[in-house]
Amino acid sequence: MNILLANLYWSHDSDNNLEKMKHLHYPTGLAIIAGEIKRRRRDNLFTVDSYMGDIKDDEIFDCVDRNRIDFILLSMYLGNYQYRYLKRFINNIIRFFPKVTVIVGGAMASTIPEILLKNITSADKRVICVIGEGEETIVDLLNCLENKSDLNKVNGISYRDKRVLFTAERERIKNLDGYSRPAYDIFDTKRYVEYVKNNNRCWEISASRGCYGNCIYCKLVFGRKITMRSAGSVVGEMEDFHASYGLGSFNFVDDNFLNSERQVWDFYYALKKSSLKFRWRFQGRADYFSPGLAQSLLEVGLYDVSFGIESGSVDILTSMNKKMDLDKAGKNIKSLPPELQTHGCFIVGMPGETQDTIDQTIKFVKDVGLKHASAGILTAFPGTALYDMAKSRSMIKDEDEYCCNLGPAYARPYVNFTQYPDEQLVAWAQSINKSGMAAINSN
Repeated sequence: MNILLANLYWSHDSDNNLEKMKHLHYPTGLAIIAGEIKRRRRDNLFTVDSYMGDIKDDEIFDCVDRNRIDFILLSMYLGNYQYRYLKRFINNIIRFFPKVTVIVGGAMASTIPEILLKNITSADKRVICVIGEGEETIVDLLNCLENKSDLNKVNGISYRDKRVLFTAERERIKNLDGYSRPAYDIFDTKRYVEYVKNNNRCWEISASRGCYGNCIYCKLVFGRKITMRSAGSVVGEMEDFHASYGLGSFNFVDDNFLNSERQVWDFYYALKKSSLKFRWRFQGRADYFSPGLAQSLLEVGLYDVSFGIESGSVDILTSMNKKMDLDKAGKNIKSLPPELQTHGCFIVGMPGETQDTIDQTIKFVKDVGLKHASAGILTAFPGTALYDMAKSRSMIKDEDEYCCNLGPAYARPYVNFTQYPDEQLVAWAQSINKSGMAAINSN
């Protein structure tokens, strides 16, 4: 079978008023899926990456036609107007290529499969959403499609057959080490590495999936069950990537790198044994990051940590269901080694947000000595309790329209839960951004 893995950039939208955001992130999800397909099937794989050049949709359609593509695999994020673009792209594929099946994965497929399938051109069974982890699902699905079998027997998918159908939930992968690493040869990895080096960024890597949290604003693609790669597997990938591409700086994009302190210590010892020296960073909970652990991790290359603190108000944290020990988080941050860069991430605009809760957040940033503070405007994502709250209050009346207009996350209020105007929320976010020690010292 001929399969096209398409990493699509949405900038070709006809609406010139859209914000244009183009930060390069290697399509790791598609590369992981490509690795499993290469390991377990004998398909012809083709790729197109419109992040790497001004590739218009017509050129992608030419690629589909020229290579007689059977399946197009996409991985999309909900936000940055990608839903609006994806609907148009899929509708055109259905129109021009009646034998092609589109398979959508990633955060969008896991978050709004029903909204997507309901609002594309009628084409039963020709658009399929893969929900959650894709390694097992994609192989089962391709086998099913190739053999013209019953789609309902493939766990972990959603599709339309006169109405939107969901198959049985797929069991989570238990042993992440048993699956392929990203097929870095499938896309132009060297150009992404060049971008990372030129912009002093880090290569994104993952050591775990899932998060035990249940925050009302967060949609967990992998759910609350936590699975982890072995420390040896993670360090091995870092070593191999360095050998292939000469890059030794990594950013762990796990929902919470500190899910298991034992696993973090295993990672520490694995790095100690490595002959290479890496620079790396992660995001995690401040109330779970002890100064002693931080000091040890500095020895093996940790240089920067981002904490999802969200607010300096206990009342706001409680309404978020954050379940963070704010006092402990503050004490930990105060006691961290001074050479460690620290970033605090905050959300403005929860129900109940006032000038007083904002002042508490600014005071927290200054009191604990966070070097950098970054605040965004609360975004209601489908699949979250916050989104359900907005719908129940008739703040979101048309879900398709809302998703079409969902641009850069946390950039502005798409739904305003407060009694204050949108401009006030933006001003509050800016005031928090200026409260970090690095910002204060630069003035």
